[in-house]
Amino acid sequence: MNGLDKIIAQILDDAKQESLAIQEKAAGEAETTLAAAGEKVKKLEEEQAKSAAQREKSYEERLRSSAALKKRQAILAAKQAIIEEMLAAAHKELLAKPDEAYFAWMEQLLSRFVTDRAGEIYVSKRDLERMPDDFPAKIEKTAQEKGGSLVLKKEPREIDGGFVLVYGGVEENCSAGALFASQRDELADKVHAMLFG
Repeated sequence: MNGLDKIIAQILDDAKQESLAIQEKAAGEAETTLAAAGEKVKKLEEEQAKSAAQREKSYEERLRSSAALKKRQAILAAKQAIIEEMLAAAHKELLAKPDEAYFAWMEQLLSRFVTDRAGEIYVSKRDLERMPDDFPAKIEKTAQEKGGSLVLKKEPREIDGGFVLVYGGVEENCSAGALFASQRDELADKVHAMLFG
């Protein structure tokens, strides 16, 4: 072997040694990188599992909350239906009272709503037909006690019961339906307290 061959052999041997060192270093770095990537993947998998569990828990809570809301709404709707039935029954019962009791109620209404002015009073056709003979006098007496006067008109009004007062062209609807409607919330509260309180 001459000097040139020795130099080439030395260069090749050095290159081979350097190549092995580079490969070992690269293999070590690859192992480190793979280990770090494995840790990151493991961490991501744990985070995803945790996130999925939280989403599942949140979804279950929303389902439970939605079911509870639907239950409350159903109970409320049932209570409201019962209250409406009770109010309708009370309204019907009032209109079905025997004449004596019904016109006693009308007298109470008159004392509440009659004013100190001159006016007219209208009732339903049914009430005109079954009105006691002394009731027109009771109407006028109640009006006089308040400092006014009322004339019972013979033209019936399309009302369910009660009456309509007219003072100077201004009507005050004191029919049973109007009174129930105007006091609906208060009556509903009383029925609710009686039934569910």
